[in-house]
Amino acid sequence: MLYYKDLYWYFNKALSPKICDKIIKFGKKNKLKEGRIGSFPDKKFKVLTKNQRKILKDKRDSKVSFIDEKWLYDLLFPYVHTANKLASWNFKVDWSEPIQFTEYKDNQFYDWHSDSGSENQSNNKIRKLSLVASLADPKKYKGGEFEFQFRNLDDPTLITKAPQLKPRGSIVVFPSYLYHRVKPILKGTRYSIVMWVSGYPYQ
Repeated sequence: MLYYKDLYWYFNKALSPKICDKIIKFGKKNKLKEGRIGSFPDKKFKVLTKNQRKILKDKRDSKVSFIDEKWLYDLLFPYVHTANKLASWNFKVDWSEPIQFTEYKDNQFYDWHSDSGSENQSNNKIRKLSLVASLADPKKYKGGEFEFQFRNLDDPTLITKAPQLKPRGSIVVFPSYLYHRVKPILKGTRYSIVMWVSGYPYQ
């Protein structure tokens, strides 16, 4: 696993409240479905066994939809490219999957995971950079903290909080192989989006 001095890059309040509201509106336009994990592809979701549903619920509990709008890609890609350059990752990326809109309500969460993996390959490309943007007013929810676990460091159990993502409209960009989580919501609703940016496998 690669190591970089700048393990994530953030942009404080990059998106205006008006833009955040617009993204939330688009995210809710499609019916929200239960978030899933790579072990259970969408086509099998309705036929999961009781044990499989438990595995899923122990790992992730949230509602999602997907946004495939050019204006949103155009808005977010410059942040990815800026972070990629300033953090000196310099990954070769040129493609994105549809953007995931996520709604977290009381007690919902997403436990430790990484966004990379063979199950995420598309067009012979792999996820290299992830962008997360916070859309909700932090005064309207409690909990839901975003955290990293840099398992490639000396202490793999060390948890690093990312409070920079808390302000509404803030953006965090990081290599997709980094482990991260969203802690349970204690009150209110947290809205966010995730964009996975891909390129050909590392040489």
